[in-house]
Amino acid sequence: MRQGADEVKRLEGYIDDLISASAVPELAYRTGPSAIAGTFLELIIRDLRLDFACARLAGAFTPTPVDIVRLPESQRANAQPHNVSQAIDSWLAAGPPRWPYVVPNPFGDGHVALALLPLGLQHRAGHVIVGCGRAGFATKSEMLILRVAANQIALALSESRRMAERARPDDSTGDRNQFSETTETTERRRANRLVGAVNARLEMVLDSIPDQFFAFSKDWRYTYFNKRAAAQLKVLGKDPARVVGRTLWDEFSHVPNEAALRRAMSERVPVIDELFYPPLKEWIENHMSPCVDGGLVILQRYITERKRAEQKLSRSEAYLAEGQRLTHTGSWAWYIESNNMFWSEEQFRIFGFDPQGPTPDMAMCLQAVHPEDRPVIEAKLKGAPCKPRDCEWDYRIVTSDGTIKHAHTTAHPVFEAGKLIEYVGTTMDTSESIRSQEALLKAQAQLAQITRVLTVGELTASIAHELNQPLAAVVTNASAALRWLDAKPADLLETRAAAERIIRDANRAAAVIDRIRAFVRRGESHRMPVNVNELVMEAATLLEGEARGRNVMVRIEPSAQLAQVLADRIHLQQVIVNLLVNAMDAMADVHDISRMLTLGTESYGPDAVLVTVRDSGKGVDPGHRERIFDAFYTTKAEGMGMGLAISRSIVEAHGGSLWVTRNDDRGETFQFTLPIANTAAPE
Repeated sequence: MRQGADEVKRLEGYIDDLISASAVPELAYRTGPSAIAGTFLELIIRDLRLDFACARLAGAFTPTPVDIVRLPESQRANAQPHNVSQAIDSWLAAGPPRWPYVVPNPFGDGHVALALLPLGLQHRAGHVIVGCGRAGFATKSEMLILRVAANQIALALSESRRMAERARPDDSTGDRNQFSETTETTERRRANRLVGAVNARLEMVLDSIPDQFFAFSKDWRYTYFNKRAAAQLKVLGKDPARVVGRTLWDEFSHVPNEAALRRAMSERVPVIDELFYPPLKEWIENHMSPCVDGGLVILQRYITERKRAEQKLSRSEAYLAEGQRLTHTGSWAWYIESNNMFWSEEQFRIFGFDPQGPTPDMAMCLQAVHPEDRPVIEAKLKGAPCKPRDCEWDYRIVTSDGTIKHAHTTAHPVFEAGKLIEYVGTTMDTSESIRSQEALLKAQAQLAQITRVLTVGELTASIAHELNQPLAAVVTNASAALRWLDAKPADLLETRAAAERIIRDANRAAAVIDRIRAFVRRGESHRMPVNVNELVMEAATLLEGEARGRNVMVRIEPSAQLAQVLADRIHLQQVIVNLLVNAMDAMADVHDISRMLTLGTESYGPDAVLVTVRDSGKGVDPGHRERIFDAFYTTKAEGMGMGLAISRSIVEAHGGSLWVTRNDDRGETFQFTLPIANTAAPE
């Protein structure tokens, strides 16, 4: 559609130029045949974008043959007209050219296609030869314009000679005048036929395009409508036949794009505008172009569907941009061949670059990456074109003001005909997430420490009993030692034995205190290879007095061959203690059978260790089973509901899992796994 309209404009403009050039005032013809022919050659070189044009005049118009050569402005500084004449001589000497006739370019590399047009009947006035290196030259339309130009040159030359002969009072000119008039009549008829054919073709082309096309004279009078424009006038309640010859302002009192129309008319420049026209309920795009006759032609098309699509796309882009802003996720593309990049506005903001500035290249992107992370990212990007695949990576960004951001980037390769053409991806600012995760871990550690303190508080009676026993033994042995010393004579051997028992019991009390202090101490998480069997024994020892006080029999079943795990010793001890205390609480109401608590360890596949805590209590109510690991959910009258939640979070932070299953007979079995030291994920 656009090409058809452009072709119409070109044909109309070329013909107007040639007709206008034919209407040169009488005085201009006295400049001679060379000037006349040169005027037309300048026009066709400009309009058809030719590399050169040559008119060879002979016979009827000049005493001796003469070449009039014209070159485009771009060639005039580097080429001479006589070079064209010499080249034409050599081409024609090789034989009469047939269309298409392709010859080497006389001004440089490549080739040009030639066209030869006669001037007058039987080449009596000479001929025109043009050359063009443009691909596709010459189309039918271009050949038609060249034939019209050749005839216009012949007519102008004939008119010039006739006027010159009239100016000389010489009786011998009668025959020549008769010849001139005959030639002129023949050429004019031929030209008229050509112009009529061109006009008919123009009208056919204009009526075939699916857009409205109309023209104004320089005084704003309608001069032409194609079928589409006429149909549009009818929709607006206008009679096309009556409108021709009337001015735009006579027919339409309000012209919404009046300013654009007047600018195109007064400044003689092409103008394009878009507007919504309520009477038609359509968006309209107007292409306004000035004509050589001083008027204006307008190609008008409906663009409502396009505007709707643009508005929909604009809304989608706005939603996408807002979504990216809210989620701190930017999008990007990396074009492999050109190494250029596309960044969304949020991508600019994440990296701390100005969205109104130029898109950074890959070097600038890498420069913004934290120096410690840059080598890894450089290696990934270097291998991306060689081994295309989906990939993602985490790294840090250092902005221009020194702010450090955490980012997560994903990349996806895009192929065309089996060839990698680009990577597209997203970059998410994960700084808030990282900070939140760090804060959560810190809060969990603090909460875990608090629960350990509370656990010790719950075990106060048991701890006091554990301490009272060795302390009472210390007092007893000290009293005995004093008695042995007061004896006459003093029994030093018994005294020594009593002192040794004092040291033993004091160390025993100190060990209880050390275990309590280690259990409740607060510090940074520190992972190291840990023997799970030792942790199990320490936890059982810590709760030994509590188990006796509750009449709970504790059976320990450690595995002899057990690999170490990479873990925080205190945190894992807390998990085991929590599970043991819960197991004792679950058996508090059991009176008909022995209260048996089994604590065991074993290998769990090739890469993990399994810890099991089995009780013989009444079991968990099925209605509570799904929620027992939720924070602040408890079935105990005075419980906080944090023990199992913290235990699960600790186990999962170590790369393991914690779950519960109901025993076949009675009670529950809590089990958790831990990766062995050589497969555990680092903290």
